[in-house]
Amino acid sequence: MTDKPPLPSAPHTASVLVVDDIAANRDLLRATLEPQGYEVLLAPNGETAVKVAQRARPDVILLDVNMPGMDGYAVCRQLKVDAATREIPVIFISANEGTQSVVDGFHAGGVDYLSKPFKAEEVLTRLETHLKINQLSQALARKNSELSESNQKLAAEVQRRKSAEEAANQANQAKSAYLANMSHELRTPLNAILGYSEMVEEELASSPQSALIPDVQKIHAAARHQLALVNDILDLSKIEAGKTTLFLESFVVKTLIQEVTATVLPLVSKNGNTLEVACPDEIGSMRADQTKLRQVLFNLISNAAKFTEKGIIRLEVGKTSNIEHRTRNGRQLRTLNLKL
Repeated sequence: MTDKPPLPSAPHTASVLVVDDIAANRDLLRATLEPQGYEVLLAPNGETAVKVAQRARPDVILLDVNMPGMDGYAVCRQLKVDAATREIPVIFISANEGTQSVVDGFHAGGVDYLSKPFKAEEVLTRLETHLKINQLSQALARKNSELSESNQKLAAEVQRRKSAEEAANQANQAKSAYLANMSHELRTPLNAILGYSEMVEEELASSPQSALIPDVQKIHAAARHQLALVNDILDLSKIEAGKTTLFLESFVVKTLIQEVTATVLPLVSKNGNTLEVACPDEIGSMRADQTKLRQVLFNLISNAAKFTEKGIIRLEVGKTSNIEHRTRNGRQLRTLNLKL
């Protein structure tokens, strides 16, 4: 004589709605389920089963098929159209034999089908299985809902950042347009100041008031400096607006270097610095925007001179491009290697 296998235990305290028009069947199922920790709800017919399911929301329903009035298939179909009960798994229990009864049960929305007379072990195993499946399905639905919500938030954030970027671009364009207009407006009076200061200087040179020439020269120098700043602002606005154009031409490199050196030398000497230039005669010509290259070299050497005191600033023109910082005889040495 062999012992019966132990009955499966309930995975958690779950509620089960038992629907059967025969009281003995309801009592038998309750006697099977309650010792395993299930809360058992009873309904003697289809109409009552629908009301109990809507009110109590059981975790699973054991549903008889053959009942007077509303049969089990009709009950299941009504439960599945109701949002409050459609997710409750329904297991049919019926004495009907044949494949068609099983097929009809699945078509009605059931998740499983048990035949009468049922075995307690089979009922408990099916219950436990479908409870776990339902729990996993609900967890998956929650995760999908969370993922959908996260995607919506992400899409909203992307749209917000896109709108912010568009607004920033519009503001930047407006700023560039304003700077360009302002620069054009400022260049006219500055050019007038430059022109008139030159005229005044020429007239003072042949007059008894020649002592005022240094003051006029300061005005002229200040106007030139201001005009250079305005030109820089105009160039910056063109760069940001994507309207920078290059005037490509061929020119002798050594001649350009000599012009830049002559222009920047007073700035280099201001802090007690020395400018050394190494540009071989055979360096030849290059094709580029001569004006912009001249401005770049002027700015680089000016910055080096600005942040160096009593040092050596060396400009080397060759086939390499880097900036070296070292000392020579205790003096700062900044070397700018220009690659052509």
